[in-house]
Amino acid sequence: MGRSVHISTEFAFLLSGVFIMLVAWALNLLGTIAGDQGSGHGVSDFYLWLFLMFQGLGFSTVGVIGAKRHAKRHYTDGPMGRARG
Repeated sequence: MGRSVHISTEFAFLLSGVFIMLVAWALNLLGTIAGDQGSGHGVSDFYLWLFLMFQGLGFSTVGVIGAKRHAKRHYTDGPMGRARG
């Protein structure tokens, strides 16, 4: 019998942060390939990219710190540290 996949909250935060950063890089690449200057001076695109990168970094950081904290609890508590469900 196959083992079911369990995605923890920490792993979901880590994946979503990496996904946000990949989307930011993809949007930056598409903007570079298109070569469109847009209606403004092009400064807002940099700030949007920077905002998305920091948001992705924040999500990933929450995932890594949460996973470390959960692993520490798992090692010290034994059965109580395991995910239930």
